[in-house]
Amino acid sequence: MTKGAGFDQFYESGGAVDPAEAVPTILDFVDKFDHSQTGTFWAPRGPGDVGQAENVLGKNLPTPLQLPW
Repeated sequence: MTKGAGFDQFYESGGAVDPAEAVPTILDFVDKFDHSQTGTFWAPRGPGDVGQAENVLGKNLPTPLQLPW
């Protein structure tokens, strides 16, 4: 989301992936998504996609990661 918008250094260092790389994980997550998960926030590809997740939520977080907000 930040590539080409003046934040390229953060795009590259943050581990950004191309959509083609992200799609299989997201499709798998959506395929298993059920009614009990509505109204919640998730990081389907895990804590690596949430910049400071391990610093804030701790180590050894699951994938997919349910976010606490």
